[in-house]
Amino acid sequence: MLSEKDKIYLRQVLERYETGRATPEEIHFVEVYMDYLDELHKDVDPLHNLGAEGKPGIEQEIKERLFESIHNTPVPVINIHRRPRFTWQAAAAIIFVILGAATTWILYNQYNKHPSIVAMEDVGPGAERAVLKLGNGRVIMLDTSRGNIVQSGGLTVANDSGILNYQGKAAVAEYHTLSVPRGGQYKLQLPDGTDVWLNAASSITYPTFFDGSERLVKVTGEVYFEVAQMAGKPFRVKSPNGSDIQVLGTRFNINSYADEPTLKATLLEGAIRFNTATEHQVMKPGQQAILNKSGSLEILSNVNTEAVTAWRKGYFYFDATDLQTVMRQIARWYDVTVTYEGEVPDMKFSGEISKSNNISLVLEMLKANNIRFEIKGRKIIVKP
Repeated sequence: MLSEKDKIYLRQVLERYETGRATPEEIHFVEVYMDYLDELHKDVDPLHNLGAEGKPGIEQEIKERLFESIHNTPVPVINIHRRPRFTWQAAAAIIFVILGAATTWILYNQYNKHPSIVAMEDVGPGAERAVLKLGNGRVIMLDTSRGNIVQSGGLTVANDSGILNYQGKAAVAEYHTLSVPRGGQYKLQLPDGTDVWLNAASSITYPTFFDGSERLVKVTGEVYFEVAQMAGKPFRVKSPNGSDIQVLGTRFNINSYADEPTLKATLLEGAIRFNTATEHQVMKPGQQAILNKSGSLEILSNVNTEAVTAWRKGYFYFDATDLQTVMRQIARWYDVTVTYEGEVPDMKFSGEISKSNNISLVLEMLKANNIRFEIKGRKIIVKP
């Protein structure tokens, strides 16, 4: 139930809306709510019985969540006239931009009843697919090869249910490379028991057993580690730009895509030492190391680790993320290219979207503020 103070605030929002003094978020709120009433065939004033008992629970939750969003979002006031009524899918997109998926799921059933994008060409989500290259040059497509795919001496490499794992020990160590293409994701268990998740367009090179004084692997793209403890044998990860991370039993994520402006290493548990050519930083849980192209290193604290590792759990998580960063993530997962017509819109998005959706639905949720998307095969065109 909304408080009396909240009701007063909402009335003020509506007054600003009618007089052309509302913020964009306030305009979105009013128009979404009015469209919602239309869906329920309730031709009533939006203030009628605001917060009264007996209203459907879904309506109350929408009002409360939208209220919380606009009440806590500082934005400049601009003069703007009422725009045409939005369709339901546009309303869902607006709610996503304002609140994220916390509200989008409430409207999902209504949204599905009124699809507006007729995708003549659509792109399905990524899947568990990867390629394993052995030391002798042999290449194995893991999405079509199951069971024990390698048996050599005392070593068995098994591939089952999207997980590659090593059992036993080969007589001689050789290096394997697991590569995940765009549109893929995969899990690997290293010979020492370390669990590794690879995001789309990522790879890891590692020995079939660790026989030296350390456990060294090399990665590209984005990789999440849960490192098994091994006394006296630290775990080390080398990235393409020469930086490395030294580990002693921990959980962390490294994002080292070449097309991103920075390399990011985020620590969830334990301790790691982030090393560059000139700096050595010991990190604590909740911290993130950001290394830019010039070699400058910055350490952030209290990072949202759920957002950083959301990809491993099957969804995109955006936290005031700019459009180009959002589209790079989408491009990798759906294996598409993205081009922009005109100037790239200066927009930020917050919320989460399931990676199991087709790309048309993801783009529909992002479509707002006059931004449009066109799908041509495996090419996405962003239009102002």
